[in-house]
Amino acid sequence: MSIAAFVGSWHALCDWQGTRSRVHALAVPTLVIHGALDAGVLEGSRWLAATIPGAVVESVPEAGHAPQDERPDLFNAALARHLRRHASA
Repeated sequence: MSIAAFVGSWHALCDWQGTRSRVHALAVPTLVIHGALDAGVLEGSRWLAATIPGAVVESVPEAGHAPQDERPDLFNAALARHLRRHASA
């Protein structure tokens, strides 16, 4: 991805009012998960978790942009915790 594309994606996620209002209106249990080494998405992940009502953020240690591939054991454990918390929802 070019720098311009990355910056554009970032602005679409965090700055566009349509995204903000839609994200704020989510009413489902939400897990925001990212790799701890993926500096490009850390701020966006925190923003999503803070903006989505009741969202939880999980950071997968020693993983970059693809924690599901890089640390599948930790990624799956985080996902399983989330699913267990909301099994009766």
